[in-house]
Amino acid sequence: MRDGMTARWLFQTWLVSVVAGSCLLENGRSSVYLSVFEDLRPGEIVGSIPVEDFKTDGGIELKVVKGSDFVDINPGSNQLTLKSPLDRDEGNSKIEAVVECKSTVDSASDFDQLNITVFITVKDVNDNAPEFDEKEYHINVSEELPIGTIVFTGISATDNDQPGPNSFLQYSILPSEYSHLLDIEDPFKPVITVKNRIDYEKVKSFAVQIEARDQGNPSRASVVPLHVTVEDQNDLNPRFERDYYVSRRMKDGLLVIDPSPIRAVDGDALNANIRYSLSGELSSHFAINQDGQIRVRSNPPPPFAVFFVHAYEEKNPEKNATAIIKVQQGSNIHFENDLYNLKLSSNTPQGTVLARIKAYSETNNPLKYKILGIEPQMLRIEPSSGNIIMGKLPIQLKVFYEYNITATDGAEESHARVHVFVDAIADCSDGPRFERVESTADSPEGLTLVGPLKTNADQVSYELLNMKKDFHISSEGIVTMRQGAAPQCVVCEIVVLARDQHGRVGHTKVILRNPGLVMSTSSALTFLVLCIFCLILLMMVVFVCKKVSYVWRHNKRNRMCWLNRSTDSGVIITGTMPTNGSSRPKAASVPLY
Repeated sequence: MRDGMTARWLFQTWLVSVVAGSCLLENGRSSVYLSVFEDLRPGEIVGSIPVEDFKTDGGIELKVVKGSDFVDINPGSNQLTLKSPLDRDEGNSKIEAVVECKSTVDSASDFDQLNITVFITVKDVNDNAPEFDEKEYHINVSEELPIGTIVFTGISATDNDQPGPNSFLQYSILPSEYSHLLDIEDPFKPVITVKNRIDYEKVKSFAVQIEARDQGNPSRASVVPLHVTVEDQNDLNPRFERDYYVSRRMKDGLLVIDPSPIRAVDGDALNANIRYSLSGELSSHFAINQDGQIRVRSNPPPPFAVFFVHAYEEKNPEKNATAIIKVQQGSNIHFENDLYNLKLSSNTPQGTVLARIKAYSETNNPLKYKILGIEPQMLRIEPSSGNIIMGKLPIQLKVFYEYNITATDGAEESHARVHVFVDAIADCSDGPRFERVESTADSPEGLTLVGPLKTNADQVSYELLNMKKDFHISSEGIVTMRQGAAPQCVVCEIVVLARDQHGRVGHTKVILRNPGLVMSTSSALTFLVLCIFCLILLMMVVFVCKKVSYVWRHNKRNRMCWLNRSTDSGVIITGTMPTNGSSRPKAASVPLY
């Protein structure tokens, strides 16, 4: 037992003597691996050289023989310190150093001197913020671009940190007053797109802040302004200063417009040239120039008219606006009708009174009449009575004539029109003749199809002499109603003219019954009759009820109950008074059970 313990003690003593003063590394390692952040400052400890049983009181000496520009050994220690600043971003990502280990005491070890290789990895620190390639950006964006439209791709930023999270950038638009207008859909791609409607009329320029942020911990970010100038587009219609205009008088052939002259401007800020046009019923009697002035084309003008004024851009007619104008001439003279229709034949005797035109003056001044037309000798009017008298027919007789009648009291005047229809042309005419002098047709629900109208000539052209706005005649002689037309007549008389290749003419009439208006009139009359019948029936019911009530009340009085005069124990139900006794009994109340 004692010999065994002695042997063990001798072995441990030998092992200590071998290890002491040797340069062996701990755990049998052959080299040392260390890592530091690049922001380590000179003089700070990089790490320790793990030499076994290293003692600060001597026995082992460490010295840097390679890489001494970066690291050094603290005297009397195994600590490796930084000698110069590190910057991984400039390429110093790894440092290799060699530390010489030498024993300063006698040792039985074979490892009294050893070169230890030290590998130092420099870890990146997020010490650089992203940098944009411009201090600010300026772009122009058209208004009304569709959402998602790319408007700018020129933004770029770089991060000088080493590849990895510290240099991996994400882009965004910082919240602000106008940040809702633009967007960066993919944060890893700085592509600016439209996020919401951009309206030039609401905002003409704005700015947003673009942020670039790395993924370090903590992260770093930079911001750059993006200035946006909105460009106006032709997206708005012209705009009238007013929606409704009125004219009550004329001056020098022009309508005087109230409350202000007609004027329209471009809805955008592009100052496009504006043109004007007229449409609607009776608008053909007027013309409008490019200054918005309306001139009267017909003489006389219609005393009352409502039509439309259109304003449109000269280079883009699709951009337009509409206003309404009401023409109501303020004359004190009024005709019974604005339009008179006369029918005559070619053999109507001269001097025949065809019609009497009547006008009224609100001031009761006497009126004088005159008539104007292309054939002044065919019709004349008596100045005082207003009688239209047949005159001399022209040699070249037409089937339709139009005359204007004026009534004046010397200070004011009013106008009406006369349409003259000639039923037949003189027998000496060799023009085309229709198979029928007059055709009649019913209009199913206001739609018309009449024809074809036939003549004795081979080649003729057809023409309507009246009601052209509501009807149309084809080259085959078929009369149809125009799309959307609504002729305001119960019985429409259409005059059709046929002209042959020699210029000779013939005519016929098409009488069209329009049941649409007839039905509306008859429906109104039926409703009125029904109302009257109901009123009479109601009066009869009231009368009968009153009569029944009167009879019932009268019978009730004749059946009144009276108390017996001789006893108070009962009642006598009778229609007469008792005959004995000298006094009249009083009426008694009969209790009801």
